[in-house]
This record gives sequence, C-alpha cells and structure tokens, in this order.
Amino acid sequence: MKTDIVRNGDQVTLRLEGAFDMHAHVSFRQAYRKLLGEGDCQRLTLDMRQVDYIDSSGLGMLLLLQGEVKEASPEIVIQGCQPFVRQVLTTANFHKMYRLT
Repeated sequence: MKTDIVRNGDQVTLRLEGAFDMHAHVSFRQAYRKLLGEGDCQRLTLDMRQVDYIDSSGLGMLLLLQGEVKEASPEIVIQGCQPFVRQVLTTANFHKMYRLT
C-alpha cells in the first residue's frame, strides 16, 4: 500500500492507495505514527478513494489507529470509500466509530 500525507494546518489527510491488508501494516502504521508524533492534528482524514480491497487485517489496523489516536484526540473521518470497502466497514460497524463520507 502506498501512503501520502497532506497537511493543511491542524487538518491532516492520509491518502491510501492499494490493498488495505496485512501487507500494508508497516507503511500504514509508520504514516499515522509520524502524524501523531508531529502533534497539532485536530482532524485526521483517511482518503480511501484508491483503496480497492480491505480485509480483517485492515479492520484491525483501523482499530489500532483508533486506540492510539484517543490520546491525541483528533476527529477521524474516512472518505471516498469504494463500494466494496464501504460495505466491509459498515458490516463491521465501523461507521459507528468513524464518520464515513
């Protein structure tokens, strides 16, 4: 998975591209930990327009993110999900933890 970080003041977008599965663990974790380490993030947007697949490993990574972000307390938004990805997220009730747009 490819990750890009776009910062606009206290709003940060993490653009994800590719399959969100166990192979994405290292790059995803490094990207969000870098963001959290820099501080001053009031809103974290996960741009998933280019994510074409997500599995239970991807869901697990989102849970880990939620746990680590609680300390920094930014709002987390997941945007632009492809239909399959949105279906997986809503089936797993992630729409109750994150705002899906």
